[in-house]
Amino acid sequence: MLKAFYDDSGQHEQVVGGCLASEEVWKTVDARWALVLTDYNLKWFHATDFEKPNHRDYSHLSALEKDQVFDTLLALLADSIGLQKRSGGFWGAYLCGIVPRESIGILRSMDDRDRGHRKGKPQPASRRERFFEDWIASEHDPYCVALGLCFRRTLDECGVSPENKVHLLVAHQPGKTGKIDWVYSVAKRNPRWCGLLGELSNGPQMDPHRVRPLQAADFVAYYLGKSKRKPDDPRALRAAERLRPNFISISSKLGVTEGWAS
Repeated sequence: MLKAFYDDSGQHEQVVGGCLASEEVWKTVDARWALVLTDYNLKWFHATDFEKPNHRDYSHLSALEKDQVFDTLLALLADSIGLQKRSGGFWGAYLCGIVPRESIGILRSMDDRDRGHRKGKPQPASRRERFFEDWIASEHDPYCVALGLCFRRTLDECGVSPENKVHLLVAHQPGKTGKIDWVYSVAKRNPRWCGLLGELSNGPQMDPHRVRPLQAADFVAYYLGKSKRKPDDPRALRAAERLRPNFISISSKLGVTEGWAS
């Protein structure tokens, strides 16, 4: 069984990213990640806070120590994930889906327009009507669009097979648990992927404070996303060079199911 962990990042755009690897590899990464946190007296790693100059969780680190933390975690991932396992595919990879800032504005305008159209109308009565309404809501959600990009690249390009299915584990997003479930359910209905998908783990139990591989997913989301927004950023540049194979997708058609056609 393969496992793919995803988390979101981005203040200027919506980014979802993560890593795919085998269960055995994740056990090693988890143990080594915990040692790095212990060595530097860290509760957890969260890239956005880590990059802030004086965030309380990282204020005890000198500039040199922060570079060491970044380089150690980067090397840990690069040495563990993304190694080719067989001809024709990878059993380890880095994923990143990006919805640019301008696209977020368009999606929000579309969502506002749809909400205005539904205002005052009765709730959908049939299963088909509810499904259609959920579809529209997710298509207008930047997070769901970015997650859909990651799902597609994971399932199409990373060596997932019926003999080696993938378990998807998504960091908890308040208010989005149902939408994440819905995106997964649509992927599960796709004939191209129904035989590749294992279970979905989603909800409050997927807390990055407690599930360390989700911290690795955050690392990937933040730095691969930043490598497109600020390609001259030294850390983002090093991450993009070392985290390979990486599959970075930038949304162009503004839809969760972009590229999902069977």
